[in-house]
Amino acid sequence: MATTKKAAETAAVDYSTMNVFQKLQLARVRFLEAGVDKSGKHMKLEYKYFELADIVPKAEQIFLEIGLMMVPSMYGDKATARVYNVNDREDYIDFVAPYTPIAPIVSNAGNQVTNEMQATGSSITYIRRYLWQLVLDIVEHDSIDSGEFDTTPAPSPTVTKKPPVTTEQRQEIKKELTGAPAGAATEEQVGTLKSLLKKLMDIDAEQEQFVQTIAMKTEGFSKIEADKCDALIEGVNNMLAGYEMKTAKEG
Repeated sequence: MATTKKAAETAAVDYSTMNVFQKLQLARVRFLEAGVDKSGKHMKLEYKYFELADIVPKAEQIFLEIGLMMVPSMYGDKATARVYNVNDREDYIDFVAPYTPIAPIVSNAGNQVTNEMQATGSSITYIRRYLWQLVLDIVEHDSIDSGEFDTTPAPSPTVTKKPPVTTEQRQEIKKELTGAPAGAATEEQVGTLKSLLKKLMDIDAEQEQFVQTIAMKTEGFSKIEADKCDALIEGVNNMLAGYEMKTAKEG
């Protein structure tokens, strides 16, 4: 009964009469109430944060319902998120943040692992995440508050004798360490990635370090999530396209 009443109240809201400030405030509350999970993990500081893929699906759903649209743009050293009231295109709010493009990644051997286009894509993804955080007023972990710069000596750890691990617990631990991660890539995805990487090395032998790095991080391609595998496939395809364009120009 309570769920039906809440749904009826939501349906009765006339969003068309709201201005952009009212709509955005409502969207922020809706996003907070949605309880979106954080999938990003900061291994050094041991906290989780929102990935862009965590924010966008729910945020866009809420914006569509309420009648908002977020348009990101990057010009010079600034990135802007303009939030429009779709019922009145002259009714909008701008959120501005500093923007510095990420440089291509260079290996220890001095070889460029990612090209300029990939670096640009990473920069855009990174700043879009922060723009969404500004727009939705998302509270994130503060690295300063985390103790990263705290010089106070840590207290001596208390040694507690633990009970011996049972056979069942050993099997469970072994399963967690050797099993595929949640949302693991399919054999077809991994096969496609391997094929593209082989083609990349055939074209440019200097990319061997790049390929070895991927193999090491994924434990020989045995532990790789589907979305990350798709991202790598797209990245390698972009690299191959770059080589093809270069060959065409030289020809």
